[in-house]
Amino acid sequence: QKYYDRAREYSLKGSVLYKKTGYLGEYAELTLLKAEYEVLDDAYDLAMNTLEELEKLCIDAGGEYYLAKTYIQLHKLSKDNKDAYLAKATDVANRIGAKDLLNDI
Repeated sequence: QKYYDRAREYSLKGSVLYKKTGYLGEYAELTLLKAEYEVLDDAYDLAMNTLEELEKLCIDAGGEYYLAKTYIQLHKLSKDNKDAYLAKATDVANRIGAKDLLNDI
């Protein structure tokens, strides 16, 4: 058993509940956190898949704020394309007037 298994389990359960009930902001927050736990548990590929799925959802649903947060998380956790993710995060954050998101980088 990995160290963060329980945290991953509960974040998954919570995110599924939020998605089913339409609370997409809460779903996105838990999904971003779940990806961190996955990286901490050496499940890097799973974390990248998690974030790529969230990216698609944000694009489809028009959730620009969480799209920027997803790109920031990809920038932080990714082994590759860090500069590309940072550029995307910066572009989206500037476009929606959420430059404060970039303070976390």
